[in-house]
Amino acid sequence: MNNFVLFVLFVIVIIACPSLCLDNSKDARILSYENDNIGLAGYNFKFETSDGILREEHGEISDPESDNAILRVRGSYSYITPDGRMFTVRYTADDQGYRPEISVSDDSFDLGDRVGTPVIISLQAGNAVG
Repeated sequence: MNNFVLFVLFVIVIIACPSLCLDNSKDARILSYENDNIGLAGYNFKFETSDGILREEHGEISDPESDNAILRVRGSYSYITPDGRMFTVRYTADDQGYRPEISVSDDSFDLGDRVGTPVIISLQAGNAVG
């Protein structure tokens, strides 16, 4: 009987270990990727990963042939926090500086075991909300 209980516990540990023991962010897959570099006319890129990270950006140079050419960039990035909320930064960067708008959703997003906590913690480093 004791051997049977030990065997059952062993099987439970083996089944649970992939979701508990591994940092699943290491296994994240790219779900979509777009990249369009149109030279002086600008650029666009976007990607999304299976661990809930989304990043997109658009840049263009205003009046590229003048001495007053300005690079204008707009974009955003987001990820799922450990408590399941969506953390999003939307930003503009141009001659007026870098201007981020930060939001955290009240809704909870469930990605199952797709989010690796160490990645979320590393992404939050230096991005404290408060």
